[in-house]
Amino acid sequence: MLPVNVRTWVAIIADIMESPMVESEFKRLRQECFYHREFTHLSVDATLRCAMRIRGQASYRASKAERSDAAIDDENALRRVLTIRGRTGAPLCMETIKGETADDIAAWLCENIESNILSQVASVASDAPSGHMFTRLKADPVDQRSIAIGRRLSDTAGKR
Repeated sequence: MLPVNVRTWVAIIADIMESPMVESEFKRLRQECFYHREFTHLSVDATLRCAMRIRGQASYRASKAERSDAAIDDENALRRVLTIRGRTGAPLCMETIKGETADDIAAWLCENIESNILSQVASVASDAPSGHMFTRLKADPVDQRSIAIGRRLSDTAGKR
C-alpha cells in the first residue's frame, strides 16, 4: 500500500511540508519559541557529511574541473547542512547551504529568519568562531553581545 518509488515519497513529503497548514503550524511554533525567549542563544553548525550524497554534485575533494563539469556545478552546489538551534536545543533550521563561512551564515539568516527572532539573539555558539563572524553577524542580522567556541553547556551536562 505504501509507495516504493523514491520520487513518489519525495513528492508526497514535499507536498506535506510545503502545505499551508504545516507552514502555518511552523510559524505558530516559532512564535511560541520566541515568546519563551528560545532564541536568546543560538548554536550554529554546518556539517558536510550529510550533504555528500546529494546526487549531481561532485565531491568537495574532486578537482576544480570535475566540480565544474558536474550536473550541479561548483557555483551552485550545496555541500553543507546548516543547523541552528535555540537555547534549549529547539531547531530553528536545518537547511542546505553552499558554505559555512560567516558571510554564508549571515546571508542565510537575513534571508530566512524573521527580524523579531534575530532581535532576540544575545549570544551565538559556533565550532569555528572568529572576529569576522562576530562583526559580520553583529553588522547585519544579529545584534549579539558574545560569540563562543565549542559545545553549549547543555550539550555537556551529565557527561563529566
